[in-house]
Amino acid sequence: MPFRPVAEIVLRTVGLAAIVFATACILDRHQGLPLALLIFLILLVLLDFVLRRTTYGRHEPVRRPGLGPVRGSALPAAVVVDALSRTSQKAAGRA
Repeated sequence: MPFRPVAEIVLRTVGLAAIVFATACILDRHQGLPLALLIFLILLVLLDFVLRRTTYGRHEPVRRPGLGPVRGSALPAAVVVDALSRTSQKAAGRA
């Protein structure tokens, strides 16, 4: 996995933080920041970190169904989306 320059990482982080802060300020002025949005954003950041930065996220989701890792494919994302879908269905009592 290629490493990105520190300046690029800092610039992206500051840009994303500015966007999130501006969005939170706008929502706070009108109706407040919904708790569901806050929980979603926290889960999004955590899952992004796990799926992109750990060995589990890069290899395990494609190994479970018996497939080998495929570079440049959307397969790992599809497996994660399927797992989240099944989990949410079970939590809602639909499965």
